[in-house]
Amino acid sequence: MPGISRGVIIRFTGVWTALLLFSSSLHGAEMPSEADPMAFSKAAAVVGKSHYLINCQQCHDADGRALANIDYIAADLTAPGSWYYGSSALHIFSSIKFGAGLEMPPFKAELSDEVIWQIVAHVLNIGPQASRPQQK
Repeated sequence: MPGISRGVIIRFTGVWTALLLFSSSLHGAEMPSEADPMAFSKAAAVVGKSHYLINCQQCHDADGRALANIDYIAADLTAPGSWYYGSSALHIFSSIKFGAGLEMPPFKAELSDEVIWQIVAHVLNIGPQASRPQQK
């Protein structure tokens, strides 16, 4: 590349890699390695709906379809096949806790892990029949 030396590129790449590793280690300390069973509970989905309506409906609408909001680009939560950041319970948890992309803010400071898992259960519950919580 004209004007940029190879040494500068290598140093920049090294710094960038270090920042990514540091960032991922911070999330790793707070990110569970497997989904909480609560995410698959019908009772948790019922409780999660109230938390969803307080924290999420502004962007995703009450029904999760995100059709009414023209201010934000929000995912249609009833169509997990169209999500960019994964549709497993762990992916949903991560998106809520740490944010997703530029539009989805992180909620780790506002919501406990328990509340996030309840919201995950609700999000799964409004999605396709096959992904809905089956446990009581």
